[in-house]
Amino acid sequence: MNTIFVSVESSIAFVTLNRPEVLNAISIQLKKELIDVLGSLAMREDVKVLILQGKGRAFCAGADQKEKKGVTYQTMRDQRLQMPSIYNMIEDFPRPVIASIHGYALGGGLELALACDIRVAEENALLGLPEVSIGALPAGGGTQRLTRVIGIAKAKELIYTGQKISAQEAFNLGLVNHVVSSEKLEEFTKELAQKIAANPVLSVAAAKRVINICENVDLKSGCMFELEASLTCLQERMKP
Repeated sequence: MNTIFVSVESSIAFVTLNRPEVLNAISIQLKKELIDVLGSLAMREDVKVLILQGKGRAFCAGADQKEKKGVTYQTMRDQRLQMPSIYNMIEDFPRPVIASIHGYALGGGLELALACDIRVAEENALLGLPEVSIGALPAGGGTQRLTRVIGIAKAKELIYTGQKISAQEAFNLGLVNHVVSSEKLEEFTKELAQKIAANPVLSVAAAKRVINICENVDLKSGCMFELEASLTCLQERMKP
């Protein structure tokens, strides 16, 4: 069975995690399929926005713990170091990515959402990085991206305690952009994607690239990247 479903509708790619029987827990197979899907969609000029969502009762409940039973440390280490990071691939995807969150977004599931550009959560969703409760650490960029999104003090508290928070708490912290009812999640997320897709793809892609770069450079360097990207968009717009 495919662990990822993909469809493209009116310039919007819908990527659905398809392991509902285990709350879309992240397996090796799911990682491999997601890597292939992201690579393929990144090459498509007709895709302007990507929506990442989960089938069934959850967005994603994190890593598949059953898959780790009986596996040696060396095997797990090799798997993690040799396989491209799905989290970095989402963050670096050339078009905006929206996480449509329902049910649970825990551990690696929240890390998937953190790698997205925009997060929309339904009102009953629970979010968190509970890895410390099983003697582990977030390993998909959670310590880094959560800190950048909500600030170091609150990120430390959530990671140290392993606390799960509600969608409204996540909104108050700036972790999610919008909280909507369960009935309106799909419609709201699609409408948001349509608003983005209505804009010139070059300028939106350039904006994403510059914002991502600017997180890691000083203000003056960031402004220079912004100016260069702006001139590229201007040149494209003024072509006869």
